[in-house]
Amino acid sequence: MKIRRILCMLLALMMVFSIAFPVTIFADDMFDEIVLEDENYTVYEEPIDDVIEEEPIDDAIVPDEEPIIDETVSDEEPYVEEISEDEIAEPISDEAVIEDTIVEEVQPEPEVSVVAVDDEAKADETEPEAVEAQPETVAELTLAEAADFNAVTFKITKQPEDVSAAIGETAEISVEAQGKDLHYTWYFKNKGKTRFSKSTITTATYSVTMQAALDGREMYVVVTNGDGKTIESDHVFFSVGTDGVFKITKQPEDVSAVIGETAEISVEAQGKDLTYTWYFKNKGKSKFSKSSVTTATYSVAMQAVLDGREMYVVVTNGDGKTIESDHVFFSISSIVSGDFVFKKIDGTNNLMLTEYKGNDASITVPGTVDNMTVTEIGKSVFEGNTTLTSVALPNSITAIREKAFKGCTNLSSMTTY
Repeated sequence: MKIRRILCMLLALMMVFSIAFPVTIFADDMFDEIVLEDENYTVYEEPIDDVIEEEPIDDAIVPDEEPIIDETVSDEEPYVEEISEDEIAEPISDEAVIEDTIVEEVQPEPEVSVVAVDDEAKADETEPEAVEAQPETVAELTLAEAADFNAVTFKITKQPEDVSAAIGETAEISVEAQGKDLHYTWYFKNKGKTRFSKSTITTATYSVTMQAALDGREMYVVVTNGDGKTIESDHVFFSVGTDGVFKITKQPEDVSAVIGETAEISVEAQGKDLTYTWYFKNKGKSKFSKSSVTTATYSVAMQAVLDGREMYVVVTNGDGKTIESDHVFFSISSIVSGDFVFKKIDGTNNLMLTEYKGNDASITVPGTVDNMTVTEIGKSVFEGNTTLTSVALPNSITAIREKAFKGCTNLSSMTTY
């Protein structure tokens, strides 16, 4: 009985308390927290078994607080959400909360973030700034740029060259150039003059009938473009006839001859009033000497002293211009002494017997020829000579090559002296 009275008293106290205070406290196994309701605020929690995280409801705004600014908006006026007093004054009922919750579960509205974030979060979540679309640009050149772009390189692409023609024939000198609005001014200076004169010809080709007075004329052309820039060409010359071109057409060549025979070295040249001056230097000498020969051919009887002689010629034309030829050498191909033919051994002053032209039965091989020493009997020199019966060789002989006396069936005596 006492327990029942106590429970009845507690129940009566709770009823009195609930009437005195318009707040209801209740618990339910479906919720994990207490839900409070009053006339100004409503906080609603979802069941713990099916929790859905939601952004704060826009209408649940605390009165008299500072407006919330969205800091994620950049390059525009700050966004401020203004709430009217009417919207704040109306308390939210439990039914409204539940109804909103159901709508969000069935068809959630787009999330609206109207919360302040720290700098680090803003750096990660801020959307990129809107970039104003730029109209497609078509490349254009100004008039000055277009002029430079289309400008042609100004240069001489082919220089004028010397010309030679016979009297009465047409002689032409031409230049080729690249550029815009080109003009040509030719200048000439006749032989013996010191100053150039301006020609009346203003084309790329200077054409004239060859005359004796034009021989040796020096010319050049000045090319001018539309911008007033100029280029001067190479200087060239007129000459009369084919001999106006001065050059060596055939260089002299090395010569080898038998001692006693005539050895010749020649040069061929083109030009007018040509003269020739030969220079020589014998083997072992350090300086060249001037020869008395003044023709295009240097001719001399071969001697032992000429072996290894170095030579060249200087060709001079009527204008005093000179050209030096290639250097060439004399050499002894063979040395003849009686019926004996010798060849100089390279790099020495010694001789080798290479041939016997006689028919004597008894012969004596000479020991020296033209101050050169005979030191060898060459290969097969006396081979098959059945006439030969005796041979006397000089003491200077140091070698007898193979088959030198092969087949000499009647040779019975060989001595030295």
